[in-house]
Amino acid sequence: MYIQHDGNDYEGIAEQHNIMALIGNGFDIAALSKYGKGRMEGKSTTYTEFYQFLSYYNNLYSKGNFIFEKMRQDRNNGKDNWSDFEKSIDELVDEPSTDFNKLDEYLEEMQNGFTRFLYEIVTTDVLLEINKESRNNKFAITSLSKFLFDLGKNHSKLKFKQNIDHYDLYNFLFINFNYTMLFDNYIYLDKDCFDPHMFKTVDRNFRFYSNPYKKDDSLSSYVLTNIIHPHGNQYTPRSMLFGTDLSVYDKTEQRKRMIKPFWAQNDVKYRRYFDDTELFIIYGMSLSITDGWWMKKIYDRLAGDNAELIIYYYGTDKSEYEVKRMYLRSCERYNNSVSSDEKQQVLDNIYVIRLTHNNNYFLGFKEIID
Repeated sequence: MYIQHDGNDYEGIAEQHNIMALIGNGFDIAALSKYGKGRMEGKSTTYTEFYQFLSYYNNLYSKGNFIFEKMRQDRNNGKDNWSDFEKSIDELVDEPSTDFNKLDEYLEEMQNGFTRFLYEIVTTDVLLEINKESRNNKFAITSLSKFLFDLGKNHSKLKFKQNIDHYDLYNFLFINFNYTMLFDNYIYLDKDCFDPHMFKTVDRNFRFYSNPYKKDDSLSSYVLTNIIHPHGNQYTPRSMLFGTDLSVYDKTEQRKRMIKPFWAQNDVKYRRYFDDTELFIIYGMSLSITDGWWMKKIYDRLAGDNAELIIYYYGTDKSEYEVKRMYLRSCERYNNSVSSDEKQQVLDNIYVIRLTHNNNYFLGFKEIID
């Protein structure tokens, strides 16, 4: 659970607002699209690029690796998202004839291949470029202080907006589902954009902007950030979790080796954070059932009318309502029977921001944003 900060930590703290932001592969794709360098320029961490990498470097896996063969079939059927890959693992787990020892072995080959793939794509030059651009354009502090601007006129509907005031602490917990450190580099509060003691006489360290139509107004506040990689990171290859999400399974069965929430120890490590979260943000995620554990935990908070959710969705192919329905479907494995009133309560607490570019305030890449 979150640490509850008080006057022993900050002199003038009034209220603490816990904000959980879930960051998916959409962020890495946007970052690499803008800052990709060298011979891998134009490449990204998409499922399609990874499949092409494995097709070229076919010495990275066994000849009989049926996971890669499943990937080949999926690609021929037009499946090109990471969620499709995870659903394929799901299908293999449910297949009665699957040899789980082989599945485990072959999945490890995919993990090792993905590690090599990431080091090809996310080079030192890319990290240094994002480091420079984030520092020069103050991307991190803009994301944290002005994200309500992305809501436009809808900002005033948020209960979160009604509950904030001067001297509050904005406590951000980022759940980074990417294996790279691109986001960590982007959001780091360096000494050029952040001063832990920016005023001479008081200990406030942050200005929070709550009204996109009064951009000069700010609330004298505090900010804290923390980042969790629940599925591991590329610098510790064996930490990277590939697999699926099942709501019900026998922990004595071999299939547990394929279930991400089991190995990430979600219930033990992360469940309690949800109880104290006031605002959730989803950015760059596919809203798939393969992240159902996380989506369901958010759902339960939204159903209680004590929390809200902002979803950033890239594209205009779906309406705001359709994006909300996508979110509801991502919880289906865990929502066996819920009332229509409860679903409507959840829908009412969701706000959708559809993106057509990366000039948004939250996690955007607009240079010298206002």
